[in-house]
Amino acid sequence: MTQTSPSKVIKQYSTLQLIVLHLVPGVISTAVFVLIVPLVSALGYPSIAALYLPMILTVILLELGYLLVQGKRKNGSSSLKGIVSYREPAPWWQYVVFPILIVVWGVIVTGLVSPIDNLFLTKIFAWLPDWYTLRDLFEIPKTYPRETLLVTAAFAIVLNGIVGPIVEELYF
Repeated sequence: MTQTSPSKVIKQYSTLQLIVLHLVPGVISTAVFVLIVPLVSALGYPSIAALYLPMILTVILLELGYLLVQGKRKNGSSSLKGIVSYREPAPWWQYVVFPILIVVWGVIVTGLVSPIDNLFLTKIFAWLPDWYTLRDLFEIPKTYPRETLLVTAAFAIVLNGIVGPIVEELYF
């Protein structure tokens, strides 16, 4: 353990613990995704919809659950107090400026690395099915009914756009 001040002790994880804490949620998500794509497809949903159950299992249950267990050990109750640092509110303008900068940065970086991404997909990972690599993404609106797309989009917004990022930020 590293001591930062007489009243505040921060637990330091070993390298192995850090590797496990970072990789296990992704491994579990990938395994669940691969296993449930046939079920989700049989129910008439696109393969991308199968990404949201693993998100519920790993991001919400596993990662948030891990934090709450740590809180229970430390505080005697399922709380994030003392588990998640830096809980002071940011100035209001940062809630506006930073998301805009992040979106702009994301678009720029995506544009710059997409040729490399496509090269990897076509040369190294060509053996993976289209549903796994989401190569069929642009065909989804043409293939599925509007209601199916709305349900998928709702899960995407709630889980991938709001809940997932918040829990991930708390966890990491």
